[in-house]
Amino acid sequence: MENVLRSAVMLFRPEAVAEKPDDYGLIGDIREVCAHLRALEATFELTGDSDLLECNMYEQLALKAKYRYLLNQAKKQELACPLELFGSD
Repeated sequence: MENVLRSAVMLFRPEAVAEKPDDYGLIGDIREVCAHLRALEATFELTGDSDLLECNMYEQLALKAKYRYLLNQAKKQELACPLELFGSD
């Protein structure tokens, strides 16, 4: 079970896509949060332990709050992101 969870997390790990990290720092952070959320959602169904499920739910809530914060920061900075940075999600 642990190997399956580890594989799922590795599957959704974001790759470095920006040539200039300073240009895409905030966008990269948003992308990383999205990838982490997808990984948590993928592992949610595989978790049978109630304590791990509770941990997963709280982690999802925290990541969604961080995502909202990052989006607000991006809006304040009037950032635009080419869609190709996010792939075909």
